[in-house]
Amino acid sequence: MQVLLRTVTLFLIVAAFGCAEVGGEAPAAEETADEAGYLEELKRFYDQAMEEAPDNPVDWAKEDIGKIGDWEYKIVELDKGDNAEIEAQLNALGAERWEVYWVSESLTTITFYLKKSSRSYLRLVPLSGISKVFTGSDGGAE
Repeated sequence: MQVLLRTVTLFLIVAAFGCAEVGGEAPAAEETADEAGYLEELKRFYDQAMEEAPDNPVDWAKEDIGKIGDWEYKIVELDKGDNAEIEAQLNALGAERWEVYWVSESLTTITFYLKKSSRSYLRLVPLSGISKVFTGSDGGAE
């Protein structure tokens, strides 16, 4: 069961990162360097996931499914000033999947209200695939 859980976890991480692309042309040298960094980051996330692997995968799945449709919120107040600096900070937040949905300003600051959907890995897997993992069946297919 532990090997199956590790395999499913790796699949979910890969799916969440969107690196399920198959085929295409050979990458250029700079793309290969980017890919190496990407793979290292993916390995770091996998290692972290293995450290946090749940004792009970069914409980983990219930918790993960409960995140589908949930939102996280964040409020960030930035000093008015250099637009390039504000843009850089917003881009950094965007890289973390934060989305600005409201902005207010005072004389000296701009307040950004942000949201992002809670990360659920199981929303990426078809329901039939989830049931196969947790029941150990193949759905009757031979």
